Amino acid sequence: MAVIQGAADVAVTHKFVSGKADGADGTLVQPSKWNQNENLGAGADGQKIIRDSGQVDGAGWVDCETASFTNNTAAGATVGDVVAVSLAADKTVVLDDTVSSVRKFVVALQAPANGAPGAYGYMGPINGAKAQGAIAAGNYVRKSATSKAVEDTGIAVSSSAKPPVGTLGFATTAAAGGFVNVFWFPQTVTIAGTTVVQTVYGHSAGSTTASASFVDVTGATLSITPTSTASKILVLFSAGLSAAAVGGVNNQINAQLVSTFAGVVADGARSVSAPSGAGGVGGVGAAAWTYLESPGSVAAQTYKLQHLSTTSNNVTTSGVMMVLQELL
Repeated sequence: MAVIQGAADVAVTHKFVSGKADGADGTLVQPSKWNQNENLGAGADGQKIIRDSGQVDGAGWVDCETASFTNNTAAGATVGDVVAVSLAADKTVVLDDTVSSVRKFVVALQAPANGAPGAYGYMGPINGAKAQGAIAAGNYVRKSATSKAVEDTGIAVSSSAKPPVGTLGFATTAAAGGFVNVFWFPQTVTIAGTTVVQTVYGHSAGSTTASASFVDVTGATLSITPTSTASKILVLFSAGLSAAAVGGVNNQINAQLVSTFAGVVADGARSVSAPSGAGGVGGVGAAAWTYLESPGSVAAQTYKLQHLSTTSNNVTTSGVMMVLQELL
């Protein structure tokens, strides 16, 4: 096995070093043998040695970063407990069973009684954190409302998906309750970044209608399929609106943005009017809609423009520009 890059040899010597020369009898333990460095046994390349009073030799090998904390959860700990570092007492852990809490959490590697110190893992590969429900390998995990356990965020680690607020790390094994192996982050995620996962673009020449009830603008429909239930959809629509001049009436066009998830978008109506009078001037204007929604689904989401005439005379929606973006 090759030497680990950057590692130096560990020399463990006896506290007493003999200054005597070796004797002639090679069957006896010679001073030079006594003075030789000791070999570290067991463990695996890359693991660390920590103080472990439960081991025969008083030490053990672990994969994760560890520290000693006093259990102050009001009950004896069990291995795998997910608990929070106390904000009130030094080197102490307490309960925090708030979903997606942004506190610093650690995992019990021993089972100290309440009020007693024990070893807890706080960073790196931690084997056997308590799991609530099904957890998929490769998904981000967060604190569960279930006491001393983590749960699946429903978001897989990828080059485009940012970890949500409250993420503690990601699962390296799958679980259905019981325990799960987690690569534990140094710090709980407190601010989630936003990534544009995909953009869908469309345009339409529009259409004319004299309908007194809302009808779809021809070609002014666009769909996007989210990749995650945690995604938000940013909707950007713009169009030209015009109302034909009609003698004796105020002809008006109303246009609205409609979502398959939310229905008619709040504050979605835009209007342009033509003044009344024989031979009057038609009304012309422009409108834009900006909307952000969280459908909570990976089903296709569709957005469209509709328009009507308040007088059953011709009105036109034209030059429709449509942009949909999935944000995560």
